[in-house]
Amino acid sequence: GRRHLGVCSNGLKAGGWAVPPKVKAGATPMPFTCFVKDVGDLFRLPGTPTTPIIMVGAGTGVAPFRGFIQERGDAGGPAALFFGCRDDGDYLYREELEVREQAGKLRLFVAFSRKQEEKVYVQHKVLEQRELVADWVRQGAVVYVCGDAGGMAPAVARAFGEILGEGEVENLRAAQRYQEDVWAN
Repeated sequence: GRRHLGVCSNGLKAGGWAVPPKVKAGATPMPFTCFVKDVGDLFRLPGTPTTPIIMVGAGTGVAPFRGFIQERGDAGGPAALFFGCRDDGDYLYREELEVREQAGKLRLFVAFSRKQEEKVYVQHKVLEQRELVADWVRQGAVVYVCGDAGGMAPAVARAFGEILGEGEVENLRAAQRYQEDVWAN
């Protein structure tokens, strides 16, 4: 796939941004400035490593889940990842995720929105796996959603609501078992 570079890490690596010569020739580099959203202590793995986790993300929203999967290693409990991408070119960390799946350490459900004529999104994959989702939530799973706040996150919440019943997503949120790290596009 395409090579994706982190904005913050690569900005820090560059050591400052130069003013384009067209603006001011010979200007000194500017300091690197960025804003960091503090999602609090909630968007973290459960304290008990054997607690099932259900992760839902599209595009770069998969990044924290890669960290979750790596942190849990081989000793972690059940983990499912619903990952959305346009096509094979956007399938970030494919080899790494598929190795974990083949080793039995991850249930992986990939939704390609542009690979076929009919668009398939993560919420469709969640609904396809309704039995797994309902069973794991009954077992105490923590659900994590990361990505677009405008379309994806509400659609995923509706899918979970359809599976679990009216008001259950709010109950999970109140119990800190439905966590979201979302942003506006």
